[in-house]
Parts: sequence; structure tokens; C-alpha cells
Amino acid sequence: MLPELVELGKRRKRLGVTQTRLAKLAGVSQSLVAKMERGSADPSYSNVKKLLDALEALERRESISAKDIMTSSVIEVKKSDPVSHAIRIIQSKGISQLPVMEGRQMVGSFSEATVTSLLVSGADSAKLSKMSVGQTMDEPFPTISESTPLSAITPLLQHNGAVLVVRGAVCKGIIAKADLLKAIRK
Repeated sequence: MLPELVELGKRRKRLGVTQTRLAKLAGVSQSLVAKMERGSADPSYSNVKKLLDALEALERRESISAKDIMTSSVIEVKKSDPVSHAIRIIQSKGISQLPVMEGRQMVGSFSEATVTSLLVSGADSAKLSKMSVGQTMDEPFPTISESTPLSAITPLLQHNGAVLVVRGAVCKGIIAKADLLKAIRK
């Protein structure tokens, strides 16, 4: 049984999605979405099905949280560690960034992109490898809770290499861009 067409608008608004975005996801026109929500259109079954499928996909995406896609074992480096040590970890673990810790507090981030940028700008590789991570680190990764929905995580990852998942002051996991692929399999 299909829901009332005006209910589609309520579902869309609850998800915080514009008519334009929903139309694009469903492969229909924005004007059709607007008319359906007003109850002034008599759309084909296939168009209603496309919209329902798009809404269901958005709702599934909302139900995925940080806890579902995070990597629980967080590998970190100390601010005082030499850059060569951090590079060895990145290479051996096949990762691209690390949180930088000082005691129990995250104070920065270290990434292969930062090292590459320093080398491209003329840094001497021998001197760079002996420098401390603290001398080359970037800003710390943003932190989120385990219940943060996927829709809030993806914008953070557009501007950061990773996000840390915390419970209270304890780091429970890390999410990198590659971890978003886990959401596709769900």
C-alpha cells in the first residue's frame, strides 16, 4: 500500500532534504515533487516508486551512526616521536593519517599529505625524518560521539582526513574517508 502523497513532504522535511535534492536523487523534476506534496499532481506509479526509494535510501543513511563504521583500534603517535617513526607506521599499516597525542590528550594530526607538502616545498628529507611529529603536525581531527549520524560525518570528512569517535574523554575509534565505504555495504 502506498502512503498518501502529502506524507512524502513530511518525510522529506524530517530528513532535512530539499525538494531539489530529493528530485535529483529520485530522477524526477523538482516541480513534480512540489506538486505531489501539495496534492495537485497525479503521478505515475513509477515516479512515486522512485521518490519512495530515494526517501528510504536517505532514511537508511540516517540510521547509520559513527559506531557502525568506525575503526575501533586507533593507532596514534606521540608529539615527541620522530617523523621517521610516524612515516614507518603509516607505511606499515597502510593508513594515511594519525592522531598526535601528548599524554592522554589529542594535540594534532599527522598525515602523509603534510609530509609530501613539506618535501615538495623544499624540506630536506634527512632533516625532516629527524624532526619531531610535533614540529610538523596539523590541527587535531574533529571529534564526534558514537551516535553521530552518517549525514553529519560526511561533511566533516570533506574537510578533514579523519574524525575521532569519543565517549566522554575516551577515544573509541576513528573514521577515515575509506570507512565511508562500510556504509555502502549496509
